[in-house]
Amino acid sequence: MEYATEKIERTRNHIVETEQRILRQRRRVEKMLVERHPADEAQAQLLIMEQSLISMTRFLKNLERAFELGDSDPAGQKRITS
Repeated sequence: MEYATEKIERTRNHIVETEQRILRQRRRVEKMLVERHPADEAQAQLLIMEQSLISMTRFLKNLERAFELGDSDPAGQKRITS
């Protein structure tokens, strides 16, 4: 169970770091738009980062659910795609 807790905590920390990067990127995009710089690339990067965060959050929820159910190998579960 210690492994499970460690993996969940690492995933949570990674999500927090990603949220901080997204916030910085969002500010960068807003600044570029205010200064009338072309922001297409920055906006695209922001969208990719946000989609990645959604995927990580979904992974964390599935991981937590698997450990709650007592699955000994949640990483071996069949992937759910949407």
